[in-house]
Amino acid sequence: SSDLFPSHDTREMTKYMNKKWYFLGCWLGVHMATAQSATSASEPVRYSLQACLDYAIQNNLTLRSSALSVESSRNTANQSQWLKYPSVNGGFNLNSFTGRNIDPFSNSIVTTAIGTNNMGVNASMPLFQGGEIKNTIQRNQLQVEADQFTYEAQKNNISLQVIVAY
Repeated sequence: SSDLFPSHDTREMTKYMNKKWYFLGCWLGVHMATAQSATSASEPVRYSLQACLDYAIQNNLTLRSSALSVESSRNTANQSQWLKYPSVNGGFNLNSFTGRNIDPFSNSIVTTAIGTNNMGVNASMPLFQGGEIKNTIQRNQLQVEADQFTYEAQKNNISLQVIVAY
C-alpha cells in the first residue's frame, strides 16, 4: 500500500490504522447488536409517520447545516447594525533593547539598555458613505430571510422524502 502513504509518514499511517480499527469496531458492534435484537425480539418495532418525520428533521445533517447558516446570517445582520456607530481603537507597545558599546571617554566596553514605548488611539465615525451602510444592513437582513426560506424548503423536501418512503 505504498500508493496510500507516498510520504511514509508514520503519523498518517497511525491515523489511518486507528480509523480502520474504529470503523471495524463500530461495524462489529452494530451487527452484533442487530443480531442479538433480531433473535430476542418477537415483534418488529413500528414507528408512526410523525415519529419518522421528527427523527428525520432532528438528525438530518443538511438541515442542521442550514440551521447554522441561518444563525450565522442572523449574527452578521446584527453585527452590520454596528456599522452606523463610531469606533475607537487603542494600542500600547513597550520595547527594550540591550547592547554593548565602547565608551568614548573611558575606552571601555559598556552595556547600555534602551527602552521605548508607543501609544496610540484612533477614532472614526462614518459621516456619509453613499448609502453603503444602509444597503449593507438591508442586504444582510434579506440574507437572513433567504436562509430561513432555504431551511424551510429543505425541511419540506426531507418531509416529502420520508412520507414517500413511509
